Amino acid sequence: MRFTVANVSRLDVAVGRRIQLAMERAGLNKVELAARLGTNDENVSRWTKGRSPISLAWVERIARALQVPIGELIPPEELPVSEYREAWAILESLPPGQRRAVIDTVAAIARQARAGSTGAASVERAG
Repeated sequence: MRFTVANVSRLDVAVGRRIQLAMERAGLNKVELAARLGTNDENVSRWTKGRSPISLAWVERIARALQVPIGELIPPEELPVSEYREAWAILESLPPGQRRAVIDTVAAIARQARAGSTGAASVERAG
């Protein structure tokens, strides 16, 4: 699929700018980041210039490669709903181990909801 400016969201552009800033702080250029990610520098260039949509999976990989929290790459004001922003801020404030426990618990609740169960009190943390 060819991507045009119409395929790129305001969020893609904002994330691209933040990736570029994080690269500068880390002292990495596009070729070096691409090597860490196992992709090519053309992809990194398209993302950082806001010319191509970027998936959350790639943002997560980039955050790990740059050794920054993913929240540093996704501006909270760009999240679509205030509840998401609130949840994001809460997760970002937790230490990584607690953050993982919260995510595992929410995932377990979602699995139960998809299976038709509503007994949130009986949720067991994945682990």
